[in-house]
Amino acid sequence: MKTLLSKRNILFLALASTLFFSCKKNDDTNDGRPEELIDKEHVVLNDMYGITATFPVDQWTNTYMDTMPTDPSNYFDGFRYNAICASLLSDNQQEGDKTPLYATTIYFMRFHQTLDDKEAAGNFIKSFKKRMYDDLKNYYYTEITEPADTTIGKGNYTATHFTAHRGNEVKEGSEDIYLIYKSPRMYGVIIKIDDEMKEASTKKCQEILPTVTIK
Repeated sequence: MKTLLSKRNILFLALASTLFFSCKKNDDTNDGRPEELIDKEHVVLNDMYGITATFPVDQWTNTYMDTMPTDPSNYFDGFRYNAICASLLSDNQQEGDKTPLYATTIYFMRFHQTLDDKEAAGNFIKSFKKRMYDDLKNYYYTEITEPADTTIGKGNYTATHFTAHRGNEVKEGSEDIYLIYKSPRMYGVIIKIDDEMKEASTKKCQEILPTVTIK
């Protein structure tokens, strides 16, 4: 049991490093704000990773991130990705000059692995959900829904959606996971909200989803 827990801890720390803590500011992101002004009220996220979205002016910050270097034997190797994280400025929970810690963040992800067809994409989704979520249930996630088909974004992209609730050994919160296959890549949109901000922030996140575009 001790060995299993140790492995779980290592897995979650690796996941946390990529999903929660690896965002870093890039000098080209207009002081951390979604950068391209498209009208007086909206800006659009940089599309350097092939996925973008539109945001209201002066409400969100953004940072680029890459997953940690791995080798082929690494548990997470098949799920490496690049992403831009957009965080809700009003949900900054850090004071003073410390690195901001946001209660509400949306991750716009492009996975490294290429996939030949929809069948391969379906297998990827099943494996991603199992390793990143189902295998961590009762340790870091208390509830995970079954995947369901949906659409997302300006292009009405076909997506697989499921939700997960964090708890137990980590701060309580919810995650909405959308996985989108556009040949030959898998893209992801993950909305992460701490429970204390869920009522106030969910609508603001949901307003972003219809603007998602894959280049």
